[in-house]
Amino acid sequence: MENFLGKTEPFFYQLIDTLVSEMGDVYHEIKKEKELIQKVIRAEEEKFLETLDKGLAMIREAVEASKQKKKKSFLEK
Repeated sequence: MENFLGKTEPFFYQLIDTLVSEMGDVYHEIKKEKELIQKVIRAEEEKFLETLDKGLAMIREAVEASKQKKKKSFLEK
């Protein structure tokens, strides 16, 4: 499902190549640990996108239920 960023797949990890080329001479660790950094960022982003999708689905359900009950707010009881 596409989220509010218009993305369905992780993409931040792809920026590590640019980070290494721009900052690798100053921060040698990112050069040395590039693959690990990419793996960790990708895994974190995958979990974040899962959580975001679940949360957005819950909000949509709550809003739809409120509309069906003609409530002005989905927080209204």
